[in-house]
Amino acid sequence: MLESVGLDDRAEETYRYLVAHSPATAAELADLLGAGEQRVRRDLDSLVALGLACAEPGRGNRFAALDPRWD
Repeated sequence: MLESVGLDDRAEETYRYLVAHSPATAAELADLLGAGEQRVRRDLDSLVALGLACAEPGRGNRFAALDPRWD
């Protein structure tokens, strides 16, 4: 569904978990996804670069999902 903005299936899965569990750390998402933390960190980097997530300042490396419809 989010392929049009440049996400592969794996990163989209990470985004969907982030939407449901924001804010979250990479480690928390990795546990929820049953995936490696490095993989989730790469996905989060992609999501941030695409404007679909942001790091929350002062929250200990927590990330929050952003609505892709926002301009």
